[in-house]
Amino acid sequence: ENQLYKTAPWVQRLNQWCYRKLGTGSMIILGQGGIPSSPILPNPIMLPKAGAGLHIRWGKPIDVGPPIQEPSDEQVREVFAVYVEALRRLFDEYKDTLLPPEVAARGLKVMWLGDQPFDEAAVSASASATQQPPRSKI
Repeated sequence: ENQLYKTAPWVQRLNQWCYRKLGTGSMIILGQGGIPSSPILPNPIMLPKAGAGLHIRWGKPIDVGPPIQEPSDEQVREVFAVYVEALRRLFDEYKDTLLPPEVAARGLKVMWLGDQPFDEAAVSASASATQQPPRSKI
């Protein structure tokens, strides 16, 4: 979204506050003409910057086996690790052709439970050690 919409420090601070207090994503953007707008009340002002490209890519489906009624935190993290691995492959495949070089160079940062970075290596190692079958298709 930072390539689609203009932003300002006060907008970033407000969105960070919304995330901390409400657990939501971006609530305020600067639409056409720099006018603040919100996805809560969509309107024509919310159109992206003129000429900004919106690129959508679909990855392969992730087969994670049958659903489990009440999965453990460990099982959820294992499935999430499979998802993040596929997401990272998709990002790496297209970043250099679809993103500005300075954005592609920053890479993909996946967050888990608020501001905690997701430790892919730890979960992947744990999943390999337990050899549990995948659970459902996402």
